[in-house]
Amino acid sequence: TKRGVAQIAQEIEAHGGYINAYTSFEQTVYYIDLPAAHWRVALDILADCMMNATIPADELEKEKQVIHREMAMNQDNPDRRASLLLFHTAYTTHPYRHPIIGYRDIYDRTTRDDVVAYYRRHYVPNNLMFVVVGDVNADEVFREVETLTKDFTMGPLPPVYIPPEPPQLGPRRRDQDMAVQLTQAHLAWPIPPLTHPDVYALDVLAIILGDGRSSRLYREIVQNRGLAHTVNAWCWTPRDPGLFAVSATVDPDRRDAALAAIQTELQKHDYTDEEVAKAVKITLSNHIAELKTMRGQAADIGQNEFLTGDPNYSEIYLRNLQRVTAADVRRVARQYLVADRLTITTLNPTGRATATATNTATAVASDIQKIQLPNGLRLLVREDPKLPLVDIRVLLQGGVLAETPDRNGITKLTARSLLKGTTHRTADQIADEIESVGGSMGFFAGNNSFGLHVSTLASELDRALDVLADVLQHPTFPADLVERERAVQLAEIKAEQDKILPAAQQLLREALFATHPYR
Repeated sequence: TKRGVAQIAQEIEAHGGYINAYTSFEQTVYYIDLPAAHWRVALDILADCMMNATIPADELEKEKQVIHREMAMNQDNPDRRASLLLFHTAYTTHPYRHPIIGYRDIYDRTTRDDVVAYYRRHYVPNNLMFVVVGDVNADEVFREVETLTKDFTMGPLPPVYIPPEPPQLGPRRRDQDMAVQLTQAHLAWPIPPLTHPDVYALDVLAIILGDGRSSRLYREIVQNRGLAHTVNAWCWTPRDPGLFAVSATVDPDRRDAALAAIQTELQKHDYTDEEVAKAVKITLSNHIAELKTMRGQAADIGQNEFLTGDPNYSEIYLRNLQRVTAADVRRVARQYLVADRLTITTLNPTGRATATATNTATAVASDIQKIQLPNGLRLLVREDPKLPLVDIRVLLQGGVLAETPDRNGITKLTARSLLKGTTHRTADQIADEIESVGGSMGFFAGNNSFGLHVSTLASELDRALDVLADVLQHPTFPADLVERERAVQLAEIKAEQDKILPAAQQLLREALFATHPYR
């Protein structure tokens, strides 16, 4: 651009900011986070990038090498491989079947002339959208954008033909293998795009089935039957038809039993008003949490406008979500989750594929109250009234630092087992009481500490504190559930060993800390 190679990043950092970009199936996003006082700098840099990129040949070659490494890492990452397999199988014609990063052979044939032509064709004002969120004056922003882009002329922007995905007429299954220890399985069904009225009920269905420890699939598949280590359900609703999916991590010898059990559970259509109400609260809580940051608010507005043409679509979505009934959920479950439109993909250990059946640049100044209770407990409180949410974190000294070599991992096992029951509540009751009001409770364990965290709506703070106090003071550590958690933790260890970066980090720790517990 009119700026030198490193000048963009240097200029942003000099103003206390951060710049990055990403590409999805349908859009490329460039974003800058920085103090509101310097918003003009951010706009000037973004406009410069959109209008004046020179795409130097030497820099392009460096970026190509970066992409090569990312492609290689994708092939070595089990999560990414499993996701690519799912999308390539579920879609037979639509571009959603292709990896966002591209194919190596096609990528290597791409020249600088190709990139320049693409830039000139697509980086035109009638194909761009600026989103500005923060402590700014809207009229000033409008005038600044007009000034910066006054010489930015519209382009022809020829329409892009996207072949529609044909109806799926029968079930599909693909099993692949890889040098891993656990199987990753996906079950997916085609569903309508974001703007379809059935999306609200489908989102509620996904939460009821597979969001949190009180969800139907977690209780039946993981907790009651021990057929999987993890299971969750999700709805992906882009601009074109999307997917409703269930994902699970299982031991290879339990793969087909887990798949069968999941399908059986999905045939139970006895969804209740209470489950729907809980799912709606969870969605509301999650959405509010996404709006905590300026970046989150900008992303919400931009996605709304891009996918629906209405920057306020989130308000419409949440309003319609609260109108969903149990009858709606039962209807969409019967309509969309049918055997003839099911796609199953699994990524398995080698030889087991065949089926047997934010970087924060600036901190917001605030007062933090420190209170010492008579029993010695220290309480740190920071009031932030911007959003009706409360986050609680209980921190205990310990972690790897307090473990012995023959007890390595006990901190994490203890932390996760705290949620398995108390003298007053079962594990199910703990999960129910928190998640039924749109909250979440989890554990953490690190090098120097471990503990619990709770997020909830501010109106439910008393209930969350009551459950948290019970979990901390009266855990029973049921033997069968502790053993179940031990199995899950062992599975997590195997999964980490299958990933290059965590494995390399562990080797580095062992080299740096020969005798220290951090190893």
